[in-house]
Amino acid sequence: MHFFNHHSQNMNSTSSSSIRKQIRFTGIVQGVGFRFLVQQLANQYHISGWVQNQWDGSVIAQLQGEPDAINKLIEKLYEDHYIQIDEMKQETIPIQMETGFRVRY
Repeated sequence: MHFFNHHSQNMNSTSSSSIRKQIRFTGIVQGVGFRFLVQQLANQYHISGWVQNQWDGSVIAQLQGEPDAINKLIEKLYEDHYIQIDEMKQETIPIQMETGFRVRY
């Protein structure tokens, strides 16, 4: 029987266990380097997608990758001293074919 080794996945491929989440963060999440920290962490954890400020002061991110990697990224955001996340609403959405992570303006 053959088993996958998910740890050998490269950044441009989508593993069968990958998921995509859209998350709306509210709190002190604009003007504190939030989007750039998300981008840095996404690259570190091999997550694709995007992050964008919203007119109402919230930030929306779409994160695609291994569930554990997405959870680690979110944990790191909560640990940051400049960011204060009051609420995080997330939903699982369909996987998209994409590579890399970007900040949307």
